[in-house]
Amino acid sequence: MIHHSVKVVIHTDEALDESSARTVSASLRGIPGVVESGFHANRNHLLIVGYDSGAVSAQTLLEAVVKHGYSAQLIGL
Repeated sequence: MIHHSVKVVIHTDEALDESSARTVSASLRGIPGVVESGFHANRNHLLIVGYDSGAVSAQTLLEAVVKHGYSAQLIGL
């Protein structure tokens, strides 16, 4: 299987506090195919996710953030 490592930015309409950001990031890292996840240090509404596009889709990642109750959009990287 060929692995395609890509990154995507997910923009949340709400700025997340540190605890919420950790919760969302940890949840995403639990998805098979996600290799890294974290919020931008100075922009707590931008989540950067590195993942294997052969294992998980960007849409799945977005849906995972929305399930936490946040309005969010995909932004390519």
